[in-house]
Amino acid sequence: MLRFVTTLGLLCFLLSSIACRSTRVALDYLPNPGEVFVPDQQGAGAAARVLASVISAERRDRDPEQPFELRLRLRLENLAATSVAFEPAELLLVGNDLRPFGPPRIMLDGEAVEQAPTLAAGMAAIFDLFFPVGDVAPRDVEGLNLRLMLLVDGRRLPLGFGFGRRRERDVLYGTYDPYYPWYGRHAGDDRR
Repeated sequence: MLRFVTTLGLLCFLLSSIACRSTRVALDYLPNPGEVFVPDQQGAGAAARVLASVISAERRDRDPEQPFELRLRLRLENLAATSVAFEPAELLLVGNDLRPFGPPRIMLDGEAVEQAPTLAAGMAAIFDLFFPVGDVAPRDVEGLNLRLMLLVDGRRLPLGFGFGRRRERDVLYGTYDPYYPWYGRHAGDDRR
């Protein structure tokens, strides 16, 4: 019996150590993606479109010795005959405890960038933003808010995206409603 308990304990230890060495955890946040259209100066159309998604938690360079980072993806589209960019120094990610994450690493086409390129008319670019997680508690990432400063023809326009984690219970029991977290319960809804 003692041998069985020892073997079982060793097996549990090995499984937990393997699980702790995971280098990527997929995350399920809504909206997925968030979308904002930026009007042109005349208000007649859209000058830019910005999409943002929460992708995963990953260890830097997939190294099991590195700490986790939250990976968000940002797609910037120039829809008019203007110049469009964003200011990397103005990026801010906060959890539902409203404490900011550290400044992100910014990747464009697999290469690190310090300054986001200015997009000419009709161009689009996809950026991966890696925010350090540090000692953030799991309950503090149930909701996330990303703020960025968009530059459209020299105008500074603040944009924000709010994300909420999809509830596993809702998905498992078939009661998932993508609008529930924002609009509240529907009449006769007994979800808790």
